[in-house]
Amino acid sequence: MYTHKELTPYVILSGLAAILTIVAAGSGLFVTDFYAVIASPGFRVAAQAQDLISLLAAGLMVWAILQTWRGSTRGALIWAGCLGYLIYGYLLFSMDKVFTTLYPLYVAILGMCLYSLIGILGRL
Repeated sequence: MYTHKELTPYVILSGLAAILTIVAAGSGLFVTDFYAVIASPGFRVAAQAQDLISLLAAGLMVWAILQTWRGSTRGALIWAGCLGYLIYGYLLFSMDKVFTTLYPLYVAILGMCLYSLIGILGRL
C-alpha cells in the first residue's frame, strides 16, 4: 500500500499544519477579543467554535499520523478526514472576512493540508 519513505513529506507537512493550527486556533480561543475588530458578536461565537473543533482535529490528526506510521489503514483514513476538515475550516477563514494578523497562517495551513490530502489519497 505505502511505505514510510512515500509518507514522509506528508507527515512533515501535516505535522507543521497541526502546529500552525494549534497556534492559530489557540489565538482565536485564548487571546481576549481576538475577533472583536473584524466581526459581529454572532460571527465571533462561530469563529471560536471553529477554533475549538480545529484544535481537536489537530490533536486527532497527530494521533492518526502516528497510527498510520505504524501501518494502520484506519489511521490513514482518519488522517485524511482531519485534513479534509482543516481544509474546509481554513478555506472559510482564508476566503471570508477573517483578515486578522494570522491571515498568512490560515493560507499556509490551507495549502499544507491540501497538498498532504492529495498525496495521502494518491497512496491509499
